[in-house]
Amino acid sequence: MTALGLLMGLILGSYSPLLPVGFRTWKFARRLDSRVDPALLRQWSTQLVKAHPVEEEVYYDLRGTNLLLGVKSAWYWRPCVYTRGESNAPAVVILWAHGPILIIGGEKPQDLREGWREWKPGIYVGWTTG
Repeated sequence: MTALGLLMGLILGSYSPLLPVGFRTWKFARRLDSRVDPALLRQWSTQLVKAHPVEEEVYYDLRGTNLLLGVKSAWYWRPCVYTRGESNAPAVVILWAHGPILIIGGEKPQDLREGWREWKPGIYVGWTTG
């Protein structure tokens, strides 16, 4: 990153696309620390998968209406929520367009891109690239 890119990122905000993905992911993880209880998040995702088993149906909530309050306030707009994976390792994905992604449960994602990290045990945070 150039000095100009860093300066523009600081001027435009800590989530500027000019800043490295790893930094934006780290900042979002810190934001989650102050808003989301990981135990409640795991419990919510477990209940969601029990109500909508991945082998029977894929759950989609395009407006993020069925979320914990802390997750709703974790970003500037509502996310999309869906389930994925196999019956032995289901996962719940919370995706904000052009922003962060949370993957709760399931196996460790094999395709962790640059900047992805394990926020809490079994909960991964990353950043969309599009």
